[in-house]
Amino acid sequence: MRRTSGFAVVAIVLAASACGGTSKSTATSPGTPRTVGPPAGASQRARSAALVKKAQGDFAKGRFNLAKDEFKAALEQNANNKYGWYGLGVIAQDAKNMSQARTGYENAIAIDPHFESALYNYGVLLYSENDLDQAVTYLDRAVQENDTDANAHWNLGLALAKRNHGDDSKRSTVELNKGLKLNPRLARGIAATPSTTAP
Repeated sequence: MRRTSGFAVVAIVLAASACGGTSKSTATSPGTPRTVGPPAGASQRARSAALVKKAQGDFAKGRFNLAKDEFKAALEQNANNKYGWYGLGVIAQDAKNMSQARTGYENAIAIDPHFESALYNYGVLLYSENDLDQAVTYLDRAVQENDTDANAHWNLGLALAKRNHGDDSKRSTVELNKGLKLNPRLARGIAATPSTTAP
């Protein structure tokens, strides 16, 4: 389902067991750990997962404020719910609140460093802020997690081309071509766009 802003959409399957986590801290900003206490119990994780699932449904129906409140409630039940943090990041990024989007993505990535959608969206956010070194880092990590994501390859290519250090030009061409091979419609010149499907 698409947001009215026209951002690309990536479906994410939520498994209730994946909402848990054993990490006891997340980062609220780079280098600043935030202790969240002991891992949530099974019933808290289940309530958190149910709230995320409800938030996903409300997000898909365009009820963004309600979804935001549900993601927050999910995090009250389990602060280590990467999908709750990611959902808040997506909503904030779409609302152009980049500070809150950063917090959401950074926390999701701190909980799961391999969370491809959060890596990708964070990379696109950094690209939009012209932080090209970090954008390349996160988009490259997203591509490593999912080598079949055309948008990740495409946007990594765009970031490399704009940064233009060393062998960036060659790498840019390779990534742009991979993106085009995976999705020929990218030839229409889509700009860097984040995923906006709530987890």
